[in-house]
Order: sequence, then structure tokens, then C-alpha cells
Amino acid sequence: MIYYERCVRVLGEVDDMESVLSRSKLSPKGTVRVSLPALMAKSTIISALPEFFEAYPDIRVEMSLADKQVDIIEAGVDCVIRVGAVGDIGLVAKQIGRYSQVAAAAPSYIAKYGDDEPRTLEDLEHHMCVDYLVSKTGRVRSWEFVVDGETKTIPLKAILAVNDADSYVGGLAGLGLIQASSYTLSIWKAVR
Repeated sequence: MIYYERCVRVLGEVDDMESVLSRSKLSPKGTVRVSLPALMAKSTIISALPEFFEAYPDIRVEMSLADKQVDIIEAGVDCVIRVGAVGDIGLVAKQIGRYSQVAAAAPSYIAKYGDDEPRTLEDLEHHMCVDYLVSKTGRVRSWEFVVDGETKTIPLKAILAVNDADSYVGGLAGLGLIQASSYTLSIWKAVR
């Protein structure tokens, strides 16, 4: 539900940008090449495209779906939508939303461990998780939580590690807990 609420805010930002364009005397035309995570495209962006194309029939969108960061110039894209901090100083970024942190598990996992369902950060240490491998580094993303302004890293055991968001959400098949981290959602554009 939190993910959905954040996506609604992102779409609100898109609506605001569309309003600015609609006030323009010229009708926008051409192709826009966008790189974004597959899960975000499937869950939020693609469902908003019919309305976008109705408002802008002369625009063609080419979406490149990938969880990993891309070199905007080398990939030939106009903008990138990503979760996380901008790592390249040659990019201009605009924050368009924030994701909240949440730990989640499939009902089957909770049924199996229901007597020991995690209710505190300390409880998490007794559970299995699905690790997420950061594509850029190949390292496991830490489970971090901010409590009273202090960042706490919780070590968890994992039997599965993946580097794809769709597969990560597949952890909800009962293989362990998953975590959606609290990061800034940004649109990046290369400085040309």
C-alpha cells in the first residue's frame, strides 16, 4: 500500500509536468528514450501511458527496463528514473518522490513462523531473508533502518540472493523476508 501511495505521488508530479507542457503553444513531438526499473514500469508507469499518449499523440516513448544504473550518454537515453542517490556528478537530478522502508513477507512465510513473527528489529535476526545484490557492485544491500535518527544495520541469514527487482519481490513466495529501502526516487538527465 505504501508503494502504491508513493507511486500516486510520482504520477502527480508527472501530471504537473504535463500541465506545464499543455500550456505551451507548441504540441510536443518526437521520441523520448527513458531507462527505468522493470518493476516500476510494470506497476506504475505503463498503466499511466494511455492517458499520456492521449494528451501527447505525437510523442513516442522508448523504455529500456533495467534495475542497474546506465551511462545515459552511452545508452542513448534522454532520462533515467531510478531509486537512490545520484552517483555521477555529470548528471542533473530532480527528486520526484520518496519510498518508505518496509519489511515484508508472504502469508506462507508468516504461517510457517507465525509464533515468531517479527515485531521488532531484534526479532529480524531470527528470520531468513532474500538478499538483493546491487548490480553495480555485486554486493548484498544491507538491511538498514533509521530509528530515532540513527541508522541501524541488521544482519540477516539468506538462502537466496538476486539482482533483479521482480525476482526480489518473488521472495514473497515464502522464501524469506524482503525489504524495500527508503530512497529518493529521481529523474536523471545528462548534462550535454
